[in-house]
Amino acid sequence: MTGRETDPDQDFTIELQRVEFEDDDPFGPETYAITFRVERDGRGFDITVWLLAYSVPTVELIRAAMVLLHEVVAKLTEQTRAWKGGMA
Repeated sequence: MTGRETDPDQDFTIELQRVEFEDDDPFGPETYAITFRVERDGRGFDITVWLLAYSVPTVELIRAAMVLLHEVVAKLTEQTRAWKGGMA
């Protein structure tokens, strides 16, 4: 046990981890699974977002995934806002 406490003001590093083309279902749409690595204070986790293949031009794929990641995290923030309650 390190005795450390998470500093909510500390910045994260977010890096593209991998891009995978998925065609698992022969009758379903092809998708891209774009995974980002999120780290802070030597610890991290991965977040994957999925985009339909051909929904954006290939050259815009990463940018579209970044926007989608932002939207997902914003929704998570909104959904957990009530958890803060009366805390400062």
